[in-house]
Amino acid sequence: MDQIPLPKHVSDRANKRWASRFCRNDTGADPIEVGLARLCAYRNNIHRYRRLLKTRLSDIERRFIERRLAEERAAMNSLVGETFPFALGFQETGAPPQLE
Repeated sequence: MDQIPLPKHVSDRANKRWASRFCRNDTGADPIEVGLARLCAYRNNIHRYRRLLKTRLSDIERRFIERRLAEERAAMNSLVGETFPFALGFQETGAPPQLE
C-alpha cells in the first residue's frame, strides 16, 4: 500500500505518542536497564528466601516463604522472556526458559 501523506501536526502527534510508549521514559532510564534492575531485585529476593528456608520456621512461615519464592521465580521468568526474547530463544519455543 502506498504511503498516505499526513499533515505535519498529525504525524508529529503520532510520533510523540509512539515515542512515549516505546522510547525512554521520563527518568531517561533505558528500558533494558530498568529490566536489569528488576531482574537484580528478583534475584536478591530469591536468594534471601532461600536463606530463610534454611532457618528454623513454623509451618505457616515456611508455606508463606515458599509461596513468595514461587511468585518471585515466576515474575523473574516472565521478565526474562519479555526483556531478552532474542537471546534466549523465547520466540522459537513460545515460552520463557525456566531459571532456578
